[in-house]
Amino acid sequence: PDFQAPLLCASALAFKDQATDMLDRSQSIQNALFEWCAATWVMLEDDDFMELLTTISRVAKEILRVEKVSMFVIDASDAELWCAVSEDIQGLRLPLGEGIAGHVAQNNVIVNTSDADGDKRFAHDVDAATGFHTSNMLCVPVCNGDEPLGVVQAINTLGRDAFSKEDVKHFTALAAEVGRILLKYAEEIKAMKSYAQFLETSAS
Repeated sequence: PDFQAPLLCASALAFKDQATDMLDRSQSIQNALFEWCAATWVMLEDDDFMELLTTISRVAKEILRVEKVSMFVIDASDAELWCAVSEDIQGLRLPLGEGIAGHVAQNNVIVNTSDADGDKRFAHDVDAATGFHTSNMLCVPVCNGDEPLGVVQAINTLGRDAFSKEDVKHFTALAAEVGRILLKYAEEIKAMKSYAQFLETSAS
C-alpha cells in the first residue's frame, strides 16, 4: 500500500527515539535499528522504488546521526553519476570521477574523510551553489558484485568529529540494500534518459 513506507519509516524513527532515551545512543541502537530496518525494507520491495530509496535515506540519516544522506545512480550510457535522492542536490549530474562521489563510483572504493574541504577530490562548486558547508563525509559504492551501480553518501556527523568504523560498517550494509533495489529495477533505470523522466516514472 502507498502508506506502508511512510508508516514504517515513522515507526523506525519512533523506535530510535525511545531507544535513545533508554540507552543514550549506544552502539547497540545502531546495530538493532539496521537489522530491524533491513527486514522492513524487504517488505517494501513491491512498492515504488523511489519512495523506498527516500525512506532508506531518511532512516539512515537518523541512525547515523548526520545532516544529510544522498544516493547517486550511475548512468553508464553518459558516463555520469546523477543524484536520485537528496535534500538539496536531487537531479545533480556529475561526470564519473568528479567529486568524492564520482571518485568512489569510478574506483569502487570507500572514502571516509574528516576534512572534506581539504580533500582534493571534493567538488567545492556544489557547496558554493547550495550554500551548504561540508565538514566530513562518508561515501560508499553501491555494487552488484564487481559491477558499480551507484553511491551512497552521508555528510556531517552530529555530535562527533568523524565517522567511526561502525558507521562505515553500517553504511556499507545499507549500500548493499540499495544495490538490491537498483538491481531489481535495473531495466526501469536504464530506460530513463533524464532525471525528469526518472521522477515521472517513479511517481506514476
